[in-house]
Amino acid sequence: MNMATLTKLHNFIWYGICENTETTNNDPIGECLPFDLNSGNNIEQVWLTDSIGNQTHWNYEKSENDFSKLLCGNAYYIKLRTNEDGVLSQDIPHAVNGDHDASDFFYSPSECNQIG
Repeated sequence: MNMATLTKLHNFIWYGICENTETTNNDPIGECLPFDLNSGNNIEQVWLTDSIGNQTHWNYEKSENDFSKLLCGNAYYIKLRTNEDGVLSQDIPHAVNGDHDASDFFYSPSECNQIG
């Protein structure tokens, strides 16, 4: 199962289902479910950029946002919340963290199925 554990202030992720990957965040017929950003988590802000460069944004402090869920088949830029101890971590089921420091990160979005 893919699960991204975000631990840095700024994170790039791919959210979706990859071939030959099990996930616990799917519906009964195996399709990817959205990740609700309003469900009490440690995410401060999320940005999504489309194929022509248009950006949409979600912020936990705002009541009106461009979106409220991570949808499968998209890459996102995520900023985590902090407290006096530092950055708060966040687990996101069937996401892949684009951590450029990880020596075992050999992920290509072309291996994934876009859903939606």
